[in-house]
Amino acid sequence: MVCDEKGFTLLELLLVLLITAFSLAVATPALEQAMSRQRLDSSALQLAWVLRSAQEEAIYSGQDNMVRFYYATNSYLAGTSTRYYLEGAQYAAVPNFPTQIGRVPACIFQPSGIPRSGGTVVLVNSQNEQRYVIVSPVAGRVRIADQPPAGW
Repeated sequence: MVCDEKGFTLLELLLVLLITAFSLAVATPALEQAMSRQRLDSSALQLAWVLRSAQEEAIYSGQDNMVRFYYATNSYLAGTSTRYYLEGAQYAAVPNFPTQIGRVPACIFQPSGIPRSGGTVVLVNSQNEQRYVIVSPVAGRVRIADQPPAGW
């Protein structure tokens, strides 16, 4: 006698659901870590882009242009636009630009495109991974690194 019924038994469906739940439980921490790293990298890239844009604007306009760093609110101000880091990315310390507006550290680009002084912004995520956004004091080059600059 041949049975022509097609489908799955309840036991087979429960077994598939159990395997799927176990796989998700194992994959979730790795996925969270990857997302945390991505938000940190994206925040560093956005800040570097804003700094380069401020530098270009200083050259184009022939006037000083600045980016201010607000440690307490985990934000920075470029022109009239306040930007916040993505969730999970934050300042590891107060940015070390010696130029300050009031008590707020600032990177000020001169019309030549060279900053008044260089400095570094250190961002950290929940996994304690760090990204260094570095502005060179000599040429004004803006770069991102996984390690602190020389002489840090």
